[in-house]
Amino acid sequence: MPAIEAIARAARQAGVPLIEDCAQAHGARLGARMAGTFGDFGCFSFYPTKNLGALGDGGALVTGSTEFRDRVRMLRQYGWTGKYRIERAGGRNSRLDEVQAAVLRVKLPKLDGWNERRRAIARRLSGGIRNRR
Repeated sequence: MPAIEAIARAARQAGVPLIEDCAQAHGARLGARMAGTFGDFGCFSFYPTKNLGALGDGGALVTGSTEFRDRVRMLRQYGWTGKYRIERAGGRNSRLDEVQAAVLRVKLPKLDGWNERRRAIARRLSGGIRNRR
């Protein structure tokens, strides 16, 4: 059983932000909670080999914190608060392009079915493994 709940609790108690690496966890759940919702941030990759992949590179960051959300939004577009008005150093142009977003929009409704198919294949393969001593 994943220890993410205990890790999240310990991080909160220590005042340490928790960043979840969800690069291979699109659609994953622990009970009723989705991957990416246990920490302060969840980071997803949409590289073509992922279970929710675009045609090229892409990613997303999710957070429930308005403070972190606003900071990340600023950083993804040059650190701007307005056009050509840099408020935060270290920003870059890191927005998901429209083509990648369009591909992901078509694929997203199929994700749960694809994940279930992967789990069924994994169960079948795991059922055939026998340890010999």
